[in-house]
Formats: sequence, structure tokens, C-alpha cells
Amino acid sequence: MFLKFLKILKTSLIFKYKYLNDLTCSDNLNLLMKKNRFSLLYVFQNMITTSKLIIIRNLEKSSIVNSITHLYNSACWAEREVFDLFGIFFLNHPDLRKILTDYGFSGFPLCKDFPLTGYLELRYCEELKCIKYNKLKLMQEYRNFNFLSPWQQYLKFKNNEI
Repeated sequence: MFLKFLKILKTSLIFKYKYLNDLTCSDNLNLLMKKNRFSLLYVFQNMITTSKLIIIRNLEKSSIVNSITHLYNSACWAEREVFDLFGIFFLNHPDLRKILTDYGFSGFPLCKDFPLTGYLELRYCEELKCIKYNKLKLMQEYRNFNFLSPWQQYLKFKNNEI
């Protein structure tokens, strides 16, 4: 149904949205109003009228989306990027593989469920001329924050003077 709608947008004499400017995804995990986990955002452009059309498609976490690469060639890279970072699978995509994360990486970084420790880091060792796996440990030092208001110092002077 969605593919038929996009085909009408592209081939119709009325609309003529022949260019896909952008395809991206947003995570709705922190939005309490949204019941769907992800939103796919498609940005189309009509070059004759210089108008842009933004289509937002809400998805569940484990949903499968039809690929639009046969309609818009520019969707190939964007769909691979969304798959790599969010884990949304595109059906009938010609080359759906990871492009931004390494091959040993399991999980999807922008799903906000990535643990900070416990993964391996892939590095190329120049001395040994081979690929090395190192344990990755991300540490954040504890910081002491002063939560008192800076105006409290002036209140103390007033109390001492009285």
C-alpha cells in the first residue's frame, strides 16, 4: 500500500515528487505520547515547484519495512544506515549490510539499549600487521557537583550581619 502511494507521488503529473532528499529514523523511546517505538521520516522534493513533502511513518521495534530502492536510487544508502544504527529491516533491499559499525559489533547503537562495557574493540596493529581484538572498557569518573545555588552565599552574609 505504501509503495503504491509513493509510486503515485513519483509518477503522477500532479505531484511529481521525483527526488528523495533524505530518509532517516527517530527513536520515540522517551516520548510518552507515542505508542510506536520508531518513526521513519521520508523527505521528497519536487524540483519544478521546489516544494518538499515530509512523510512520517510510525513503526514498532520488530517491524519489517518494504524497501523503496527500486523507486528512488538514493534510498539505498539511507536504508542501510537506518538498518545499521536502528535495526529496522528493509525487505527486498539489494545490499543490506552494516556500513558504520564494525562487523564484530552486535546490537544497534541508536536504539539506546547499548551497554557501556562488555564489548570488544577492533583495531589494526601496525607492528603485527593484523587485526587485534581488545576488551573495551568505558569508564566515567565520579564527579562532585555543588548543587547549592550561588545566591546562597549572599543569604549567609545577611544572616551574619543581623
